[in-house]
Amino acid sequence: MKVPKSLKHDLSEEILDSLAAAVDEAESRTSGEVHVHLVHNLLPLEKPRERALRMFRRLRMDATDNRNGVLVFVAMKKRCFEIVADEGIDKKVAPELWSDIAELISERIDHDGFAEGLSAGIQRIGDVLAEHFPRGKDDKNEVSNRPTVG
Repeated sequence: MKVPKSLKHDLSEEILDSLAAAVDEAESRTSGEVHVHLVHNLLPLEKPRERALRMFRRLRMDATDNRNGVLVFVAMKKRCFEIVADEGIDKKVAPELWSDIAELISERIDHDGFAEGLSAGIQRIGDVLAEHFPRGKDDKNEVSNRPTVG
């Protein structure tokens, strides 16, 4: 999905902290895992979805106990992002849901800025995960909530 042109290219600690806080809040209601990974650019001829899927596996998002991890992958220079969900959550929700969340992210980035747009999408992902995978007493954090960059 294309990100609006208003996307800022610098990633301050404040932005990373804001995104980590959004993930913390979203995961407070679910056993699901949400992670944000940001890259400066894609390789020549590289497709965003392919890179996102590789990063999903590299970050071990496909190794959560309930297979309910969701990755938000952002390529800053190309102004695009992908949402990748593991099979546990994908079996429970319609594919259109991810398109709706992507649209929400794009609209919010355009109106409210990069961090606010991604945070809105993260919160919506948290809502979906909480509905299908509510947080249990023995829940553990399986994937870092801090966005990764690289």
